Amino acid sequence: MRRRDIGYLPAVGAVLAGAAQRSSAQESADWREETPEHVTIAFDRDWLETYQPLLVTRGVSQANINGLYGMRASSGEWDVDVGIYCMSYSTQDGALAPPVGLDGHFGDHEWFYTFVGDNGLEEIAYAAYHWIAGRASGEDIPTFENDHPKAQVDERWHNYYLTDEEGSFQDLRDLTQVFQSWLNNGMDEHLYLPAVTRAVTMHSRESWWESGLDRSYAKILYSVGLAGADVADEVGG
Repeated sequence: MRRRDIGYLPAVGAVLAGAAQRSSAQESADWREETPEHVTIAFDRDWLETYQPLLVTRGVSQANINGLYGMRASSGEWDVDVGIYCMSYSTQDGALAPPVGLDGHFGDHEWFYTFVGDNGLEEIAYAAYHWIAGRASGEDIPTFENDHPKAQVDERWHNYYLTDEEGSFQDLRDLTQVFQSWLNNGMDEHLYLPAVTRAVTMHSRESWWESGLDRSYAKILYSVGLAGADVADEVGG
């Protein structure tokens, strides 16, 4: 739950397209066909609601929130099941020239994973800074009733900070029904798809980015304290 102790620096021209949309939908690879045969991904509402994060959304425009989407990933080859959650927003407001600054974009999706073993919640991975992962495990996870990680949503960039404050549960929606449309609308150009179809990779992978300019740019901005890095949780990588 540590925050970076650096001063604020004004944002520069960062087009962090975590969910930047194409002007018109184009067909992408079918994510179900890219899912390994040993992996089952489904919308298991009861299970997902048991481990969904409790979110503080103070300051976030409710009109901008499209919803919290989720699906459960499991495999006989894994020792955990993974709750794949993603908050969807209409826009991400950048630091310059609101409502959409140079580090903003239309369409925004922020990931939050819960890793659940035989004894319950074991670990979490979450978008702590522009799709770079923050992590916590065991007693380092602030929880509500032991099963629900507690996090605050940044009012501008929508990344998560772990918190002891209690928020509220978002209505949960079926990610399996919309994920393909997100990919078709441009997410496939930025997302490392196995981070979803083989979700246990986020135990250790540093980000949800496909390798390339997006990931490198986000890491540079984080390292020099730009675009919200001054208040972000610490990240690995």
